[in-house]
Amino acid sequence: MVVAQAESVTKTSEEQSTSSADSVVSSIDSLEETNGTEMQASSEPASTDSTEATAKTSSSETEESSEAVEEVQLTFLTDTEHVFATGETSIQVSKNKGEAIEKSELPVFEDDTDFEGWALDGTVYTSQALTELIFTENQTLTAVFKPTVKARAANISLAEQSIKEIIAEADKTKVIAVPSPAGDGLAYAEYTNSAEGIRQALFDMYQNGNGQEFALYVGSGSALATLPTNLTSKTIPDTVDNTNMTFYALQGKISRLIITGHSDDPITDATTLTSGSRTVPFGTEIYFGSDVVIRNLNYTGTRMYMNGHSLSLNGGSTGNGLAIYGGSNNGDLTGNPTITLNATGSGTWNIYGGNQSGGTLTGNTAIVVNNTVGNISTIAGGANIGTIDGNTSVTINRLNGTLSNYYGGGFGTNASNTANVTGNVETTIQTTNASFRLSAFAGGVQYGNIGGTIRSTISGAGGWSGTANRFIGGSFYGYIGSDRSKDAIVTNLDASSYSTGRSEFEGGNRNTGTIIGNIVNTVKAGPSASVGGIGDFNGGGGNNVSTLSQSSMGASNTTTYDNYTPEQRAALAEAAASFKVYGDITSHLVSGSFSNGAIYSTAAGRGGYIEGNTTIEVGTITSDGSPGGDGIAYTGTRPTNLDYSTTNKTRGNASGWDIVGGGGYPGTAWDIYIKGNTKTILNNTVARWTYGGSFSGVIEGNSSNTLNSGIVDTLEGTGYTGRRVYGDGRTTVNNGQVDWFLSGGGWDDLLVTGNVAVTVYDGVINASLGASYGVASSHTINGNSDNRV
Repeated sequence: MVVAQAESVTKTSEEQSTSSADSVVSSIDSLEETNGTEMQASSEPASTDSTEATAKTSSSETEESSEAVEEVQLTFLTDTEHVFATGETSIQVSKNKGEAIEKSELPVFEDDTDFEGWALDGTVYTSQALTELIFTENQTLTAVFKPTVKARAANISLAEQSIKEIIAEADKTKVIAVPSPAGDGLAYAEYTNSAEGIRQALFDMYQNGNGQEFALYVGSGSALATLPTNLTSKTIPDTVDNTNMTFYALQGKISRLIITGHSDDPITDATTLTSGSRTVPFGTEIYFGSDVVIRNLNYTGTRMYMNGHSLSLNGGSTGNGLAIYGGSNNGDLTGNPTITLNATGSGTWNIYGGNQSGGTLTGNTAIVVNNTVGNISTIAGGANIGTIDGNTSVTINRLNGTLSNYYGGGFGTNASNTANVTGNVETTIQTTNASFRLSAFAGGVQYGNIGGTIRSTISGAGGWSGTANRFIGGSFYGYIGSDRSKDAIVTNLDASSYSTGRSEFEGGNRNTGTIIGNIVNTVKAGPSASVGGIGDFNGGGGNNVSTLSQSSMGASNTTTYDNYTPEQRAALAEAAASFKVYGDITSHLVSGSFSNGAIYSTAAGRGGYIEGNTTIEVGTITSDGSPGGDGIAYTGTRPTNLDYSTTNKTRGNASGWDIVGGGGYPGTAWDIYIKGNTKTILNNTVARWTYGGSFSGVIEGNSSNTLNSGIVDTLEGTGYTGRRVYGDGRTTVNNGQVDWFLSGGGWDDLLVTGNVAVTVYDGVINASLGASYGVASSHTINGNSDNRV
């Protein structure tokens, strides 16, 4: 039991005083009753029972004396965040029954900043009030502290930290900014639940942001009305106030804005909306002026412009399908935007690293795709229209659906509205999910120029989207590279783990343009035609590339043409060509299924002017030199019977796969000019007709064809129906099987001006051997034929 010593005992609230008054007996009233009894006893005459009364009084005094020395234990408790000065969380104090505790006997805290009082039987007493109580029995008193508003954890970005605990005591129906941008040093500030409340919060950030990051919780309730355009527009008013503030005006005022629509604000990787999250309609266009993180929010809109700042669409958030630009709608700006997709939503998504419709973004752009809900229509590392004066980078780790259109350097809608990159273009697709589908791919742009190197690395799980896809290492139209001593285009494509589909492949441009520097292609195809396979393979320009003609390269009179110097012939072709490569073209078809739905594979491509050496290397040599294993390249399904034989001589022919170390296309005659040497290297394959030269066109150099392992129908040093080889032809067999024809020359090249030769070191030769097949009388070799076995 606890009794108060006086009626003036204070509590922390009137309600607490009332609740305790019922159980407190006034010591003063008790004393008055005692005094009254004593006075009444002293005024009465002594009775004959005085001796008995004296005895009773003596006995009562003895009992009271015994009760006064009985001890009570007072146990004081606190929590681990507010320990006592002794470091403990529990202290006991012994008092004589009926005594009050002295203030000096109360426990002392290490830090009593937030201390409010002691809780006893549902009432909170201040320390002073506690000293005015009399304790008649053991009691436990618990320290009470003001609710603590947790600030953000030190050295942890709000982008990585939930604000749940920070706003635990806040009104969750309101808009809340963390930390308070009002200049008061508090952990958060509350605003009205409306677009104007958001505007006021942004204005406070504008005034007091000091370059720091803020989280903006948009409140609970039904969806906000569409944000007004004067809040989302590309505007910085001359005089900014709380009536005209915009997101765009935060430029230079804050570093990052984290927008969340849920007070629990979980940090999650979920691609689904956190249940109970707010919906915020951004409107047709929203222009941001700082880095932005969106999480635990349902947002809608049409176009989002980051204006050179970075964007992260994080877990628990969903959108309705937006076009997102790391740059702006147009105009020149500076920044290094990174767009990170950890979650998307429904609808059609288009992601661009740069501007929408013109202007230059000075800086480097990056797009990182870690997860999506579904398909993405377009990803372009640079601008839709405009220039990136810097480098572009795209990394795709997981995409749950089809990527319909990919452009590493940007898009470019036509020849007048181009997308350009002055630096390098880097693409890394390393998907981990089997649901990923890749459709149209261009390492560069549709229309525009790339000043540096295009480097594309594709691997991982997933598949091609159907069988009508096209993989372009370069661009559709435009210039690539600026230094012929360096690589202009480097492609590493590994579709060996793809589970479906196929794609055509061209390492250079699709249509026209100039490539200054080397083209290097390394390709691993999937195991069969419709499981990650490759269709047509062209190391340079593809099936739609601009080609030359007999008249355009000045060869209408072949006698006159033959009498030109190599420099004159090269100059004529160079001037006429709309597609040009100044550098070597080297392709390694590492393994897998190629030439599906097609017949012809070329090192140099289908047309244009090539000033450099061209090489196609097919398959990977096994440790013992035998055909097969993981390194075999083939068409269709993987062959199983690969034993060399003198009787089984149809396997190469049945494959239907023709390979040339040059370029062109059968029947098109004068479509390509190569100023350099051409080479075919067959390491581990089954193929039909193979040539060191070209299907058509002119080679100003030597041609060679080498078989290291595998089975082929023909092995020929020059070409199929080439018009001219101004050089030598050479064929080498180190091992393997040749079934029909083996020659240093070709099938029907009109003219080979140099010597031809065949050298056989080992293998099974079922073929006829000689200088050339010479299908027509017009086929001429001006030099000698040297054949050695």
